[in-house]
Amino acid sequence: MRIDVRLALSIFVLGTIALTSGLVHALWWRTAQGNSRALAGAVNQQILGAVKRELSSLIAGAEAAHGAVRTILMQNVIDTREADKREFVFLAQLQAQPSLSWIAFGWPDGSFFASHKLGDRQLEMTEISDEDGKRQRRVDRYKVITGDIEFEKRFLEQSNFDVTQQPWYRQAEKAERPVWLEATDYPAGGRPGIAYASAVDVYGMRQGALAVMIDLDRLSRFLASLSVGRSGAAFVLRPDGIAAAVPDPDADEVHGTQCCATRHCSLWLALLTT
Repeated sequence: MRIDVRLALSIFVLGTIALTSGLVHALWWRTAQGNSRALAGAVNQQILGAVKRELSSLIAGAEAAHGAVRTILMQNVIDTREADKREFVFLAQLQAQPSLSWIAFGWPDGSFFASHKLGDRQLEMTEISDEDGKRQRRVDRYKVITGDIEFEKRFLEQSNFDVTQQPWYRQAEKAERPVWLEATDYPAGGRPGIAYASAVDVYGMRQGALAVMIDLDRLSRFLASLSVGRSGAAFVLRPDGIAAAVPDPDADEVHGTQCCATRHCSLWLALLTT
């Protein structure tokens, strides 16, 4: 059977056009995919950079508060045992830094003092020392009002808390400079957090260790305030992938994080070293 030359030529032309169109489309699709991946990567890097800058700002604020209190103590502007002035300085720095949960000081004899937040509406001053051979915890609780605080109550209780047994205290005493550490135990119980801590010497004499601390639940609330694209969220993960802090607008020192069941008390510290 003879095939018409015109028909054969038409089939050849149409086939060539179809093949060329297919190749052009395949090349276009591949280029578009590459461009899309590159664009997505660039956007992700921009978002990651923005989130990291926000978190770095939070970390810088904590370090600044620590530096201010440490300088006051090391320059002997106030004595570490000078209770009234010490409380004022600790409280002022705690209120000035919304991201902080605790400002604490421990002495080599195991005594401890701290100002810390109970959410946004209450503060506590906690002091632990030996009285008549027994370790006692004194707590003064304050209500936060506009521009000030109002005393609510004081209570005393027995305590076995020894700050010298806390990992953050022991590591801070050994470190040559302030360091970020894990904090997992407090006088009122265990709550995971991070601490920026250092030893404090006055005229060459060791006075103790100072720490500013961020409760991970407060960090979770901070993450909830970050804008990550149109519908994204920022998380802080440990190297093993377990969430250390997750977005939760209601989380604080009183109300724990509710939106993630995989939280872990051990912390990552990767954010602070990258």
